[in-house]
Amino acid sequence: MRAPLLRGSLCAAVVVITAVACNGGTYSKRQLIAGIDDFCKCTGLQRKSGLLSLARDGESAIVMLSADGVSEKYSIEFVDGHPATFGPVNYKPHWGEAMVKSVAERKLCLAVIKRVDQCQYSWSHFGKPEIRMDTPRGFRVGYLSTQEKVLFSTSGYIFFLITPKGTVCSIWYGEHY
Repeated sequence: MRAPLLRGSLCAAVVVITAVACNGGTYSKRQLIAGIDDFCKCTGLQRKSGLLSLARDGESAIVMLSADGVSEKYSIEFVDGHPATFGPVNYKPHWGEAMVKSVAERKLCLAVIKRVDQCQYSWSHFGKPEIRMDTPRGFRVGYLSTQEKVLFSTSGYIFFLITPKGTVCSIWYGEHY
């Protein structure tokens, strides 16, 4: 996703995630909700509320979403008014969980990633996936977030948290599997 052209030297130095604030383009609550509804169609989540809270300039919001019938508050960060990263507010990754060895579970995870890749939103990922259990949520699928492995990066990987029923309930960037 490319950021729009930014005016002024101050904005040009700002990271893409805050482009909404720099280009003078603030987004209405209706536009943000429409983006959330679109990404819910791709992920399998269901929106259960309007915006419960909205950060200044629409950079992030809290919304009640449901994954497989379990409703909870989700934090969503926006780029150019579109959902970028999201997940349950109190979710903490469970690192060190076992690799998924079941062929059926691996096929489910890869089919879900293929479905998400067809969405209008793009979460680029590269290389071979690492699929791990993520108790009690389901599965965590990690990929490189860039084509080349870099020596130092705080977002070298992208993670998809997938329920056993195939709902993507979180996507975030991080520094390690």
